Amino acid sequence: MPLWAHPASWPEVGALFGEGRAQLGRSSARRPLDFARAIARLGVARGLTGFVRYGYLERNGQSNLAVPLGRIEVAAHPRARLIDEIGGWIDRLQRLAGDAPARFSAAVGLLSDAVFDVLTRDADSARWQSLIAAVGEVERVQVSGTAFVAGPCPTLSPGWIDSARDDSSEWRLALSLASAARGYKGGSPFDSVRAHVLPIDPKKSRSYALDSDKRLINNPRVVMKGRDPLNDLIALVERRLIEASQRGSRTLPLVAHFGAGARLEDLARFLAGEVDVERVVALGRALMALDWKHVRLPRSRVDARGDRPDEGWEAMRLCALPFAVRERTIATEPAMFRRLAAGDAAGAVAIALRRLRAAGLRPPLVVAFAEPAMARRWAAAFAFPIEPATVSVMAHRFENPSATETV
Repeated sequence: MPLWAHPASWPEVGALFGEGRAQLGRSSARRPLDFARAIARLGVARGLTGFVRYGYLERNGQSNLAVPLGRIEVAAHPRARLIDEIGGWIDRLQRLAGDAPARFSAAVGLLSDAVFDVLTRDADSARWQSLIAAVGEVERVQVSGTAFVAGPCPTLSPGWIDSARDDSSEWRLALSLASAARGYKGGSPFDSVRAHVLPIDPKKSRSYALDSDKRLINNPRVVMKGRDPLNDLIALVERRLIEASQRGSRTLPLVAHFGAGARLEDLARFLAGEVDVERVVALGRALMALDWKHVRLPRSRVDARGDRPDEGWEAMRLCALPFAVRERTIATEPAMFRRLAAGDAAGAVAIALRRLRAAGLRPPLVVAFAEPAMARRWAAAFAFPIEPATVSVMAHRFENPSATETV
């Protein structure tokens, strides 16, 4: 129901209801979400200052009540047009939600609510992040075989980063995970880790890969099932090591977009259990849809004096990289990661220390221990690619001749 700021005569009110409209592009807004998008883009009749949203609630049989659900002010939202990038996808999802299982309908409802939220309120980074996580949840349900005909989330422009960015470790680690690929060519990633999340058709990036019976292909590359975030991260690294071995490469092919590499202090917090891993993975899954070729991020700062991961973990990470360490080539040993994922931190670190000494480095420790649960967290942290500058800072700890060996 419309609100306006000045008194109006009955003919003026009649004209408003007879001719007033909410326009979304060339189409009239027909659903609540379309109406919110029109309001955010000032696509409503002039002279209106706001709207009151009503819901019809049923009680005691057929007794219906119109209940106000909140007021929406008519104001331009500069980032409202970002929703246009997923508008068609949401329309397809909503059409399919009526006949879909409750789990899918709930995920689409959560996504619609999140979109409505960023369009009708002060859209801070937390609301945009909730929207991004809701996108990832819909895709996670689709991979189980529900409503996959709607396709995956379309490509997202860099504006989504500007809208959702904050100064949290969760956000930075999610960007690092989302940008991971075998490499970058001309600014574009190739062999993105999105292939381990969704069975995307390699010939049609906006469609899922289907078999001859029009069912989702059971692709062995899709290993991030969405049941447990730590297990998903470990499975991602395991799959990358397997595929590298099949190509005859002894590396961990996970490269970050320039400026998106994980920071040492964020990795330290992750290893200490101070990071919401579920949120990191939820955001990372959806952010894989970003158009990384056009993303521009500032150079990631490296603070050697800030919080650092455990020396044992750094020793292993230096043995699992896609590039040389200060002109030293250190071959990745898959057995090291398998031991770590199995909870044997001491055995994994022992392999890493032998590799480092063979490469001419001087590790300042002789052994390291961790509980099995912590060892698996150490393994999961390998999924976040790091940049050469960060690796150089880590390596300094292992080539300092004045370092003394510790346990």
